[in-house]
Amino acid sequence: MKNARAHADVTVQIGAVRLRGRARVVAEEGEAVGIRERFVRRYLMARLSRLFGGYTRSVPVVVSDLAVVA
Repeated sequence: MKNARAHADVTVQIGAVRLRGRARVVAEEGEAVGIRERFVRRYLMARLSRLFGGYTRSVPVVVSDLAVVA
C-alpha cells in the first residue's frame, strides 16, 4: 500500500474494462472493518481463510472518482 499512499492515481482493470480513479488507504477502523466484512461475505476463499486467521490484517483501500479509460 506504499504505492497507493505515494501515488493516489490508479488504474483498475475489470475484464476488458480499464478505469482510472483515486485510491486512499482507509484509516478509520470502523470503515476498515466494514470493508473487510463485505469482502469476506462476497468471496468464498476469504471466508475459508478466516477459519485460519486470514484477512484480519489486510490494508483496506477505497478507489473513487472512477472513469473509463478510452
